[in-house]
Amino acid sequence: MLEKDFVTTDVLIIGSGIAGLRASLAAKKYNISVLITTKGWGASPFITAINAPLGHSDERDSPEVYYQDTLRGGVYLNNKQLVKVLASQAIPSIRELETLGMEFDKENGRYAQRLVSGGTYPRAIHKKDRAGSEIVDLLGKEAKRQKIRILSPVMIVRIAKKGGKIIGAFGLDIKNGRFLIINAKAIILATGGIGRLYEFTTYPNDITGQGVALAYRVGAELVDMEFIQFEPTAILHPKQCYGMLIPTAMFGDGGKLVNEDGERFMLNSKYGSETKAQKHELALVIAKEVREGRGTKHGGVYFNASTIANKTMETYPFHFQKLLSAGFDLRRDSVEVGPAAHSSIGGVKIDEGCRTNIKGLFAGGEIVGGVHGANRIAGNGATEAIVFGKIAGESAGEYAIENSLQKISKDEILFEEEHLRKMIDTADSNRLTPSTVRSKLQKEVSRAGGLVRSAKTLERGIDKVEQIKEKRAKLLKATNMRELIQCLEIDSMLMLAEAILKTALIRCESRGAHYRDDFPFLDDKRWLKNVLVKRRGDGSMGILACNIS
Repeated sequence: MLEKDFVTTDVLIIGSGIAGLRASLAAKKYNISVLITTKGWGASPFITAINAPLGHSDERDSPEVYYQDTLRGGVYLNNKQLVKVLASQAIPSIRELETLGMEFDKENGRYAQRLVSGGTYPRAIHKKDRAGSEIVDLLGKEAKRQKIRILSPVMIVRIAKKGGKIIGAFGLDIKNGRFLIINAKAIILATGGIGRLYEFTTYPNDITGQGVALAYRVGAELVDMEFIQFEPTAILHPKQCYGMLIPTAMFGDGGKLVNEDGERFMLNSKYGSETKAQKHELALVIAKEVREGRGTKHGGVYFNASTIANKTMETYPFHFQKLLSAGFDLRRDSVEVGPAAHSSIGGVKIDEGCRTNIKGLFAGGEIVGGVHGANRIAGNGATEAIVFGKIAGESAGEYAIENSLQKISKDEILFEEEHLRKMIDTADSNRLTPSTVRSKLQKEVSRAGGLVRSAKTLERGIDKVEQIKEKRAKLLKATNMRELIQCLEIDSMLMLAEAILKTALIRCESRGAHYRDDFPFLDDKRWLKNVLVKRRGDGSMGILACNIS
């Protein structure tokens, strides 16, 4: 069996993106020990824009306008208290990054701000098109300077609790093949979204929703799981850039969408232009063009940036150079784009202090539900990570000071070891391989819980997921550490698939990122409600519609 390592820390942070790193710095201010574990890079390095209602591009913008934009974008399903925190803390959070050395693009001493999907005014600040990677680098260097320990690559496989309180977690040191027992007073979940549950996604391979599943299994409530945002403009061709995201901010700079017939179809839509539609609305219009036979060879539409000024194009160096290396010059060549699974709008339910319903468990960043309601406006992902990452760190730090450490018992360690041991079988020739199961699950979730849904497709998808779950229990085995990690990811993905499809089936309306073609209209009378998910005592999934938090 795996060799064991014992680790002790006051605060354990799972995830090393913007939210996790920001949380580590906030917690460290309480003069306590802080440990970060991370499985991979996450999605933070790919962030291009950050909402900050500074009013530099248009003085009419303000935190109040930003607050209203976020509520309107979320079709009023948002937790208003969380949105107030987001809107009021956005500017202070940016200032704090600047004190650490972050420099955003400016023009004549004022912030350069882009108009992005869902904003009334140009609000998104940037550092060319690499703000996310620069912020991660900056926060990472500061964490290192403050001697915050980071273990990587590590996968946390279960959170331990005793008497209703968090006491630590179990993990796998992927590189060294060791079993980690981590005793901790508090845990912050900052693992991001669930993009790799889908076949075509803008997210990297390590984003499988592990943190949401960890929270669910330990008894935390989830909210709004049915809402999955599809980015409208992921590249379909050239194949060298397949899945790379064309930022919707480029529409505000003059980019446009054109179908196979050469028609700029958004002008004739009910929205009137690309900039006046939310991301999910753009995605649905693109899907309609393809469905009605006006799509491109690779099943999308064309993105054309020829009208974007050269000076503005220079603010997108990563995208420009990546396409140029594939033989496409954005200044003259159109690229084929289409909808791809992107952000999970729902997630772990928190209060304004990033506290869950489990004592000692906190969460921040995309893993959280409630901030965005039914849809996330462009630029809000980064702002959410910065604002709530800090708050999660502060709350966990305060909690760690006030509570004593409890060690995980030997019996619980043996139980988890046995659980992992049962997943390993190097001799079974009839086993299912993790890659086969994962591919099948992604396909079924994409079919049932994709951009357009119906009772028929959702019910079929739920049945298919249950069948995969049954086969997984009987036949899925690992022969090495890599496959063991994949098996554990699949377990989490199966839980997430069940939650997404069942909550989507319950919500008999179309709202934000959730579109039902059998219930194509908004129904405030019946469905101005959140849907909660919580594990029952018998291990089954409980789902409840309730009034907005």
